[in-house]
Amino acid sequence: MKLFTCLVLTLLSFGYAQLSGTYQSESEQGTATLTVNQTGDQVSGTLSGSATGSFEGSWDGQVATGLISLTINGSSATLVFGMEPSETGLVFALAEIDPTTQEVNMDTLTSFDYQRVSGAGASQSSNPLASQPASNPLAQSTTYEGSYANEAIELNLRQEANGYSGTLVASGQSFEVVAQEQGGQLVGSFGQGFSFSASLSGSTLTLVSDGASYVLERQSSGSTNPLSVPAPGPLPTGANPIQAKKQYQAGEQLSSAVTGVSFSIPQGYIGAFEPTEQIFALVANDQSGLIVVEAASNASAEELATALLTEIAASFGDDVQASVIAGPTQQGDTLSITYNIAGNILHTAARQGSAGNAVVFSGYSNAQSITQTVDALAASSQFSSPQTGASSLNPGGVDFYNNSNDSYYSPGGVGDGSFAGQTERSYTFCSDGSYGFQYSSESFVSVDGAGSMSSTDSDTHQGQWRLTYTLMGTPTLILQATDGRFFTTKLEQVPEGYVIDGYLYQASRSQQCN
Repeated sequence: MKLFTCLVLTLLSFGYAQLSGTYQSESEQGTATLTVNQTGDQVSGTLSGSATGSFEGSWDGQVATGLISLTINGSSATLVFGMEPSETGLVFALAEIDPTTQEVNMDTLTSFDYQRVSGAGASQSSNPLASQPASNPLAQSTTYEGSYANEAIELNLRQEANGYSGTLVASGQSFEVVAQEQGGQLVGSFGQGFSFSASLSGSTLTLVSDGASYVLERQSSGSTNPLSVPAPGPLPTGANPIQAKKQYQAGEQLSSAVTGVSFSIPQGYIGAFEPTEQIFALVANDQSGLIVVEAASNASAEELATALLTEIAASFGDDVQASVIAGPTQQGDTLSITYNIAGNILHTAARQGSAGNAVVFSGYSNAQSITQTVDALAASSQFSSPQTGASSLNPGGVDFYNNSNDSYYSPGGVGDGSFAGQTERSYTFCSDGSYGFQYSSESFVSVDGAGSMSSTDSDTHQGQWRLTYTLMGTPTLILQATDGRFFTTKLEQVPEGYVIDGYLYQASRSQQCN
């Protein structure tokens, strides 16, 4: 079976399958249910509740637009709709068509917030490609046991039945340490009740106490460590920097200086970077398989693989059944897992670099040889120190806020109507690696003779943040929330402010933290 056609519509268009699912919105009139079906860039579905209708449209990777046949209390009309993903579901907007010009009357725009109740999520990761078990199938049992140090501090931890104990040496003094894992972090105290928290990424442990942050590195035990990796060297001489819209042939060595990663195109494949979806894809010459490549400057192999597998899971949708064939397994610096998806193989191998960077290869084919090809790619990849440049973004100590208020009164159309809405989003990023996020939305619409609808939505989370750069130098935030959620979102500076997860934010020096 030729896989190329369907893979181009799925893996090469990760954004295409982010809308499919069922959504609900609560109002005084009861529950409104929105069912969305997405195939490639085509979107269709139904609306049920106090208002009913069916719609069809297209998806451009960020927003879906089209026409909906809507009925409210016996009155029918054809309206223009738009929808885009939100933090907890999607925003569904309606507008009338001017009967004279046949253009969209933006003064009649009405939007509603819908909560996702089923379907593939778009931005947070937990369980790629499988509905059970509930935990991340790539998750390895994290152990903090070992010795960590910098120029001023040494931390020694040993794992016990109820957590961790050990010593912390600072300023020539030694303090007893007790700690437990909580919400993806190590939380405990040392000495006379001085509290601390710590998070581990690769061999780097970030310790936070009394508002100060300390970066410690895991120390070698002196014996050969099977997980150790060689120190990063320069990228291979003659490696070609990856460029958008350029095709690469088998045997070519490619490099990404910003992530410090290089790899070779395997025999029987061609490669190209697709700028719209920001992925590098290797396609078999006989169109029997596809391998997606991603890299990051400051991320663990597990995080990078989880993010990529979540995107792939979203592209396949809920109807595709997946089962784990092998893994997850850790061999040296490489983490791998293999799935059976509708009789085909999805094999992923993620390798950790010694400079805090990582690379992941995920191959899909009906041939068993895809596992060997992916494993060989990972094994032959090379690492150097990432070159992120002096102009690197640093959101530490900055508040980002996005506020919008809309209201209008519209005569005519389905009926005289009014709308009012307010949405607020804010991030606070602290230099110690902690962050907080808040989101709230309220909207109300009233149509004379047809009743009214209202909608509210909110979300909040906090945890640890890191900034990484992906294969082509795209700044990306990694957010590990204390409630177990995991987010990745692009960060872009534009003349008007900053774009985070597709929304425009303004920035100011934080009043809450440094």
